[in-house]
Amino acid sequence: MLPEPLLDAPMTPTRLLLAAALLCASSARADTIYLTDGQTLDEVTIQDQTLTGVIYRAKGKSTDTTLEPEKVLGVEYQRLPRLLDQAEAAVQEGSLNEAIEDFKSFVEGIQDGSNTKDRQKWAPAYALQRVIELQMTLGNLPGVIAAADALIRSAPQSFHVPRAYLTKADAQRWLGKEAEALATLEAFKALIDEQRLSEGWRLEADLAVLLSDKKLSGSAKRSRLADTISAAGKDYPTVKNRALVAEGESYLEESKPDFAKALAAFRNIVADPSSDDATLAGAYTGIGDCLYLQAAAALQKKSLDEQMAKDLREALKSYLRVVLVYKDQSRYVQKALFFSGRVFDLFGSDAERQSARSMYQRLVRDYPASSWASDAKVFL
Repeated sequence: MLPEPLLDAPMTPTRLLLAAALLCASSARADTIYLTDGQTLDEVTIQDQTLTGVIYRAKGKSTDTTLEPEKVLGVEYQRLPRLLDQAEAAVQEGSLNEAIEDFKSFVEGIQDGSNTKDRQKWAPAYALQRVIELQMTLGNLPGVIAAADALIRSAPQSFHVPRAYLTKADAQRWLGKEAEALATLEAFKALIDEQRLSEGWRLEADLAVLLSDKKLSGSAKRSRLADTISAAGKDYPTVKNRALVAEGESYLEESKPDFAKALAAFRNIVADPSSDDATLAGAYTGIGDCLYLQAAAALQKKSLDEQMAKDLREALKSYLRVVLVYKDQSRYVQKALFFSGRVFDLFGSDAERQSARSMYQRLVRDYPASSWASDAKVFL
């Protein structure tokens, strides 16, 4: 039993970039910039993407304009260099390791001078950023860290460098290396000061430090998160929404979870067009958690009724959305695969138990080293 329609939410810019990559070689459209306020800048040509912003030229104009980094959610390119286009095709075919090698080969060709044709200024950093994203899709956290280091070292003035620092720190934190994560964030803060980067990056760094503090929890953690949410306000909506995900998750970490407050926080995030893919993956996983945990607790006391079944169907829909749409957010995909299986199990028919088994098998196959895969083996 699969819930209907799984993918009824609008595509976010990050996912549009990937879909557009296969079409870009034959597309007649100019580049497109997606903004954090939900708007787009069409009919532009990207000149470069630097620490200070995205430099573009609008159609019919003779001068360039620089757009501040905190206003940019994503960029869709009219045309990718041949090897990058080949790499994106490999991604679509599911050959992620092959795509990673193509992205790396492109960068090596630029660095050693063997590639003299594809000289777009933004292209090498784009390729390195895609390696980070694909290593995250594979759940290869050491690979994420190595790829982030490569981007920071090879393209230190790139637009993607701040996010590389933050992603590297996340990977270190998820590996249980909090001290290394904090060192990465301190290096990022030094870059912010040195390059006089925007306040949005400072807020991102401070939020990441907060999330790396294992001693902070409950109301104390939410008080600090509230400060970040207030400081981010309308100017830095992606930071605000990241903090809201952490706030919602903190309600679920309590000894007596507050499902109502957590669910309200997660629903607000998915309704916001300025949420990026990582934030949306966290919010949809959170919605699934709230509804699944409430229904599972109720099933300890009574049999499945109509309201519980409705909640479980919505939970399943949220989990499967994460699995199908946010594939590069492996931290959430692993959890969503496991709990999709648990929801199918709760429905109890033979067909649904077989669907549960498929979820567990995919989890074990795709993320064999994860703790969620270990849990899935119990149910297999």
